[in-house]
Amino acid sequence: MRGRGGFIGANVTPASAAVNSAASGVWTVREAEALKRAGTWPRLFQAPTEFTGLQLWLDASDASTLFNATTGGSLVAADGTVKRWADKSGNNRHATEATNGPTRKASQINNLDALQFNGTSNFLQGSSSPASGNTRTVFIVGKSNLATGSELFQIGLYRATGFCGFLLRQLAVGNDWYVSGDVSTNNCYVASRQLTITSPFLACVRQSSTTSLQYFHNRTSYNVVGSLGSFQANPGYFIGKARSDIDLTFWGGSVGEVIVYDYALSDTDRAAVEAYLIAKWGIA
Repeated sequence: MRGRGGFIGANVTPASAAVNSAASGVWTVREAEALKRAGTWPRLFQAPTEFTGLQLWLDASDASTLFNATTGGSLVAADGTVKRWADKSGNNRHATEATNGPTRKASQINNLDALQFNGTSNFLQGSSSPASGNTRTVFIVGKSNLATGSELFQIGLYRATGFCGFLLRQLAVGNDWYVSGDVSTNNCYVASRQLTITSPFLACVRQSSTTSLQYFHNRTSYNVVGSLGSFQANPGYFIGKARSDIDLTFWGGSVGEVIVYDYALSDTDRAAVEAYLIAKWGIA
């Protein structure tokens, strides 16, 4: 019997975005066959530096970025205190803390090293803000160990004058995410997205204006209620707590990677970064 000719999905053409932009490496059978016939494969996203606008990249799985001094010093061994987390973006926005830095822990998430924050005093801070306008895309890989309210990542000013730039925090009730802006009026509550304690997660916040903010948890989009208002420019950022004179709660858990762009990534580019982080850190 003569076999049938042709390919699966012979008349299916892949989306132009799949051919010309960074991709996750996952396609349907029809798309793969069409790409094979065309002899053109999407370039796979390899590192955050592939996209313009990268302002901050902290990677705890890279031991060469973890030091035992705020300047100079030596690399930190497992279970040692991290006093400087070097920025890989090329912008030198290093995160430092001389006294209460987190601990480098081996094989914390998907057998990769991460920084452990104790929930009572550990934090890191950078003196240069990775995003000063009203647009940004923030990616954070982490794991919460405490079912209590705590601050994970903050850019700009918080509470000292009644405003904050950008704050991603875990609420004490329900372990829901909360993104803060103006303390009195502009706060964004991420509806129906509860953290699973001790389970690794990928949080992505994309802000395209003062009124348009989206939250993605492990690549799934969740409804955000509210708006942030105008960004209150103030140098610096914090990991593990907020710059606060009223509400000081520390992050209890791990942080594996932090990536910040100074604009709202397209859906295609956001998905490429998410796929890169999901695969790297083994997040379900």
